[in-house]
Amino acid sequence: DRLLMLSVDYSGKSVALYALSVAVFFFGNTMMTAAYTGLIADKTHPSARGFSSGVVGVMMLTGNLAGAGLGMIADDLQVPATFGILCVVCILSTAVTCIFTPEVPTNRAAPTKTTMSIKDLLCGYIRPLKKSDFRWVFITRFLLQMGLASSVGFLEYWLDDAVQLPGCMKPIRAVSLLFIPFMIAGALSSGVCGILTDKYKRRKMFVYISGITMSLCVIVLMFIRIY
Repeated sequence: DRLLMLSVDYSGKSVALYALSVAVFFFGNTMMTAAYTGLIADKTHPSARGFSSGVVGVMMLTGNLAGAGLGMIADDLQVPATFGILCVVCILSTAVTCIFTPEVPTNRAAPTKTTMSIKDLLCGYIRPLKKSDFRWVFITRFLLQMGLASSVGFLEYWLDDAVQLPGCMKPIRAVSLLFIPFMIAGALSSGVCGILTDKYKRRKMFVYISGITMSLCVIVLMFIRIY
């Protein structure tokens, strides 16, 4: 997916190719994340799931922090070199997991039905929503992700249009600088909260606290006009 994005002409003549590359990128990212999340659950003892989630959160945010550092020099590297580095890092890190993490075959009986229709696929997505607990988790998770995508995804444009940046600082550099405290605080809270959830066997309380904290921070950003 990132190799495809390398071929995009950013002069405005290849909007369709850019849209295709972004769609392929998110498809591949979602597919890998789903498999990776399932693998972590399979390899983690139930008593250490909070700690495991915390470690994963710390490592993800550490990688994002490194990406923010790369974003600070993206203008000097230019687009091909930036995405080229991302390609190498993603391929090498994924290869480590694939090579050194064995999967134990399950003892489940082989399915008798080898084909899947569109109806079966849709029912597979709809059936879990009939359970109220899962439905509430799904709806709130959807709203959370929509809020994150709306704020983080458009942060560069918000800085460019609504915030007075110091000197000749470009929005892309400002975003990278903003991500540094964000990633550091996120990494610390992921590790600590992961351990605490295992200790106290309560997870919803931390979800409430984090949700309120993020909401308050977004409200503060509404009134900021100077970087």
